[in-house]
Amino acid sequence: MKPILTTIFVALLTITCFAQPIGADSNPKLNDAEAALCNKLFSHTGYDFKGKTVMYITNIGEDKTYSSGYLPATKTDFFRHTNQATDTLIKYHLAILNTEQKLETPDIDAVVYFMTPDFNRGFKGDWVDKSIKRFKTIKINFPDNIDLAGIDTTENITMEDAKFLNSIFRFERNSFDFTNKKVAIVAFHNYNYAMLYKRDYIQYIKTHLKTHFSIPTDWFYILNSTNRASTGYDAVIVEYSKHVDFNSVLELIKTYKPISDTK
Repeated sequence: MKPILTTIFVALLTITCFAQPIGADSNPKLNDAEAALCNKLFSHTGYDFKGKTVMYITNIGEDKTYSSGYLPATKTDFFRHTNQATDTLIKYHLAILNTEQKLETPDIDAVVYFMTPDFNRGFKGDWVDKSIKRFKTIKINFPDNIDLAGIDTTENITMEDAKFLNSIFRFERNSFDFTNKKVAIVAFHNYNYAMLYKRDYIQYIKTHLKTHFSIPTDWFYILNSTNRASTGYDAVIVEYSKHVDFNSVLELIKTYKPISDTK
């Protein structure tokens, strides 16, 4: 009886694993189904991809021509090309980051290279180091609850919104926690500052994250007690622009309501 139950459990685990989407977004942290496919593809290395954060490099251009160098790619790119190709059409290489490389890119566990068959350059240590440095300045802040945030029509920051925004701004907020906070969201709209609906802003971030592994650097301001009292907000997010006139933003959020983002 026990072997039968074990077989059923393994079968259910396999079904659950592969019911997950594969390469549906650019979250560099692999889900179980993606990790299982990578374990199979790189079985000769003995590396376990489960729960790992992986970045990608390729010399396959987006216009289907081959670039002369090597470029960062997304997880979506990797699984798309892997699904479309046979073993003879792509050359793969796995670089597992060592202790020194992890100090430079602490969020990344490994780098996967998928190259054209005529790629003859050897994967030497110094070449791998050089390519990994391309990810040195990338801040990985892909929320785990991307499909749960920004789905209501209120301007209140829900628990899921707070979790999402805490992840998005984890490098900028220090000890600030979005939970139970009032947040104004502002964009430079039609040559003027305008407030945006929370749902529109979060949807914009979610759409971007599903095609990229990082987000644009928006401005984030934690308001002091005086500005909190005059505006009713705890913090302000300003969609990326080269310069922010903070006084104009403060005047705006004192009186104006959000608008729908139709940019």
